[in-house]
Amino acid sequence: MATKTQAKIPVVDLSNLDLKPVTNTWFSARKDVCHALEEYGCFVVELSNKIPSELHNTIFSTLEKTKMKFSFERPFHGYFSSPKYERLVIDNATSTDVTQEFTDIFWPNGNHHVQ
Repeated sequence: MATKTQAKIPVVDLSNLDLKPVTNTWFSARKDVCHALEEYGCFVVELSNKIPSELHNTIFSTLEKTKMKFSFERPFHGYFSSPKYERLVIDNATSTDVTQEFTDIFWPNGNHHVQ
């Protein structure tokens, strides 16, 4: 008799870590990320206390037309939406120019909390 099991996408909690390279917490997080990618090819990042819920809600409640300005031709980049989920990927998010471009799309009048 065959049994059905569902694979669960791993969740990597990075919300309570100070991820400075070459520290114990950094090595542990790197190990978790590598394992998730090797075993599943993807993972969900938990950042509950790093991204204020107000900021999260503002971004994802923004009009579809505005979010589509942040889309790219390359797969899995920028904004994507389907009936079951939506995704927003910011390439090179540590770049000041990229962050400013993102901020300008979502907050044309500025948002000092994101900068």
